[in-house]
Amino acid sequence: DADAAVSGQSTWYIDHDGDGEGSDAYVIESCEAPSGYVATAADCDDLDAGVGGSDICGEAPVEGLELVAIPAGSFAMGSVDCATYPDECPRHAVELTRGFWLSATEVTQGQFEEGMAEVVTGGGDWTFYNEGCDECPAEYVSWHHAARYTNWLSDKHGLETCYTCGEDGAIVPSGGATGDAFECAEAVEPYECGGYRLPTEAEWEYAARAGESWEYAGSDTLGEVAWYYDNAYILGLRTQPVGRQDPNAWGLYDMSGNVWEWVGDWYDEDYY
Repeated sequence: DADAAVSGQSTWYIDHDGDGEGSDAYVIESCEAPSGYVATAADCDDLDAGVGGSDICGEAPVEGLELVAIPAGSFAMGSVDCATYPDECPRHAVELTRGFWLSATEVTQGQFEEGMAEVVTGGGDWTFYNEGCDECPAEYVSWHHAARYTNWLSDKHGLETCYTCGEDGAIVPSGGATGDAFECAEAVEPYECGGYRLPTEAEWEYAARAGESWEYAGSDTLGEVAWYYDNAYILGLRTQPVGRQDPNAWGLYDMSGNVWEWVGDWYDEDYY
């Protein structure tokens, strides 16, 4: 209707996988369904036509692990300040053709210990710098520990594991560890794996930026979105419980500050 006062519009939901069930990652108000949109938002995994509304959306295998759906899209990856961050230059266009799920917060000590207790000998007695804070992020964790943890999440949910790991053995508590009792490597290409995995560097930066241009993940004011030296000093210069600062536009917390995160890619200063 060309009239300015349009009534009777309906809400339509994106259906990436074409299974007739959409998700609320993208929503359009229209009189008729646009191409690729449907009337229901019951799909828990809109990237897999085999998964639909009979599943519980956002369900995670570990208590407190909240998953956020990140839509596919494009962004400018890297820094504009090449003098300060030369290994983040040159800035370049990146397109992510598939959406993905990402934990809303860093994995906590309590969540990590739950997994390690089941898969690694002695893993239930982990040593963290900020010991005894179950809601604080897991730290002093190697890439191999992180990859093994994602395999555990996949096993808990009955999904494909994305890494092959050597035989599990006793691990020296990571606070004093110089190596790992096992090593992990990608079992398949990351975008072909149906289970939990570490995000790629591009996925992580895309999720941290959340379609915006703040200096930090969600704000130009660091203290609004991150724990860092200045605001953690009076608290003992320790990590803080996850999810206590403001999230970015996609509902992700602590993408700046608190602790660094592992990604799936290996770092190479000459990559660009």
